[in-house]
Amino acid sequence: MTKGTRSPEVIVNASVRKVLGTEDILYFLKKHQKGEWGNISKIEEKINDAALQHGYMVVSSFVLGAETLIIKTNGERTKTSINLATN
Repeated sequence: MTKGTRSPEVIVNASVRKVLGTEDILYFLKKHQKGEWGNISKIEEKINDAALQHGYMVVSSFVLGAETLIIKTNGERTKTSINLATN
């Protein structure tokens, strides 16, 4: 995110709150915002890089044992969702 821009709305799924506390959620959100996208392939990294330049959705994936934390920010950078997927 650029300086002077408003932070996006962050929507945290209830299933995430059952597994992670607020500090942990913020830890992964900050990694996502800094371009540390977790467990994604080199191709997915290139897609995220292009998405940042061209205004498309950016996705991060962090493996947490039997589940994966998925963080998505829309192309307009107005909304970020945080969800869990089962591995």
